Amino acid sequence: AAEEAAAVVSFSHFVPRIELVPEKRYLVYPPLMQAVGSRPLGRRVAALRPDLHVFGHTHFGWDGRVDGVRYVQAALATPRERERRPRSLAVGDDFRPDGRLAPLCVFDAAVGGLPAPRRAAWSEHYSRAP
Repeated sequence: AAEEAAAVVSFSHFVPRIELVPEKRYLVYPPLMQAVGSRPLGRRVAALRPDLHVFGHTHFGWDGRVDGVRYVQAALATPRERERRPRSLAVGDDFRPDGRLAPLCVFDAAVGGLPAPRRAAWSEHYSRAP
């Protein structure tokens, strides 16, 4: 039998692309734009060409493709953020019965690797309004 290709999943806390950060007018802390990204990280991710890159730092849910790479952020956020804006943090409809966000699975061997893309408020916003 032919060997199956393994999915490449990479991770970073920082944002590898500025396109993954919501517009400044949507940010509670506008100077965030000055501290979240990393051009060297962006070059590293671009060279690696992972099937999925999981990133953090902005506290906004994201599941979308940019230049052929799927980017996902399922922010844990702060307790106040979770209380005030759970839908902007969510990726998919993964909520527990008590309304809290559930952990996000980014690789599942039972389905053959990467789960299907999920709805996320910010990546959907930019797919509708590029």
